[in-house]
Amino acid sequence: MQDRALVLAEDPLRCQSLPHMTLAGWDLLELLMEQQALGYPEHFTLTRDGDRWRWINRPLGIDDTSPSATPRLCRMAHGIHHRQSQGDFCILDQRDGNL
Repeated sequence: MQDRALVLAEDPLRCQSLPHMTLAGWDLLELLMEQQALGYPEHFTLTRDGDRWRWINRPLGIDDTSPSATPRLCRMAHGIHHRQSQGDFCILDQRDGNL
């Protein structure tokens, strides 16, 4: 995951999200967090209490709590998407007949 952080630091445009895709990005974030917590409970924990989310990533020493849809959680979301998860993610949307 350190390599991933280095790549993003050198090329921040690798992580992009257009405004109309915000909701889809949150859906992906929720899916990733849920699946990581379910599949690897010894490493990850996700708890939600209303608008408050708490994400624990034990291997990386992350324990973050934040209300949803705040700038802090947006930063957390990018961390989850691109620094804490293996693989690359691309969400495509069809608009005006184009992907």
